[in-house]
Amino acid sequence: MTIRTTSRPRTIRHVDRQQGFVLPAVIAAVAVLALVAAVIGGWMADSLGRAAASQDRIEADAQIHGVVQAIAWRLATGRLTADGLHGTSAQPVGQGRPTEPPGRVASGPAIAVDGRPYRSGPVTLRLMDGRGLYNLNAMDELGLGELLRQFGVPLDQRALLTQSLLDYMTPPTPQAAPGLEDEAYQRAGLPPPRHRPLLTPWELQRVLHWADTDTLWSGPAALPTVTGADQVQGVNVNTAGLTVLLTIPGMSRATAEKVLDYRSRQVISNDAALLAAMGAEGRIDPLHNFTLPANTLRLSLRAPGEPLLQLRSITLTPTGSAPTRIDYAVALPPDRGDPPPAELVELPPVLTSPTGR
Repeated sequence: MTIRTTSRPRTIRHVDRQQGFVLPAVIAAVAVLALVAAVIGGWMADSLGRAAASQDRIEADAQIHGVVQAIAWRLATGRLTADGLHGTSAQPVGQGRPTEPPGRVASGPAIAVDGRPYRSGPVTLRLMDGRGLYNLNAMDELGLGELLRQFGVPLDQRALLTQSLLDYMTPPTPQAAPGLEDEAYQRAGLPPPRHRPLLTPWELQRVLHWADTDTLWSGPAALPTVTGADQVQGVNVNTAGLTVLLTIPGMSRATAEKVLDYRSRQVISNDAALLAAMGAEGRIDPLHNFTLPANTLRLSLRAPGEPLLQLRSITLTPTGSAPTRIDYAVALPPDRGDPPPAELVELPPVLTSPTGR
């Protein structure tokens, strides 16, 4: 009698089927592990890149802060003259020039405050005199109208913008209908007016109708680049650009260009020099024409590792609790292409504290 066994071949076929499933599973597991490793590697690379960028930005912020403090020190201890910001040296009482206070006389090279670029180490900076900007908090209808004209604003729109700005900065009168103005701002999606002077030129975007006027905000020479919101009066003919010079009452374009040409060769140090610069058509308005900077400077700073342009407004406060104060700090996209720092004039090395730090 013959006995046949069939279990062994079936077992072999079962093992073969298991081996056929195991191989794809192993390949799939390896692929998943490789994918996970790639994802983790990407996360790690991204984290390392972010950490490096953060470190670069921290270093850039420290460099910018150091330059701001150095300029603040120079502003507090130096002197602002017609040609810019000087350091000072000791002078015995009674031996200085009549125009200089005892004990402090200008010394060393001046730092121009007309917006020209400088470098301090890797930091690129510009210093702008507060009187080189059109002061929105001391605006007058003719000056502001001329400024808006240069930005392509139509005549009827200029009047609307001027009135809106006045209403925004001026406390409401008892005769004003309560709530009407706030309703207009609410419909426009804007916060209610503060009825106070502007804190920065960019606050104009919170004023009714101003943010809707595209020509004021487009391009590298947007309105805030030529305007200020400080407690200064008048225009400094040594630091203002053509746009701001034209806001001076009676200043024609031909006269403004003569002023720019004259000051490119020598500083306008007094009224006689200003008359010589303006020519026969010129006249001096003591409320608008100045030859000395204000006690407020706007700094524009860039540093490697910092993608944004950093702005600081510094004011000298001789009667305050500190010698200087920062009125505002603003970060903006870069708006101009400065030459490489190596091609710029280095700030004078005396921008240090008495301890040499």
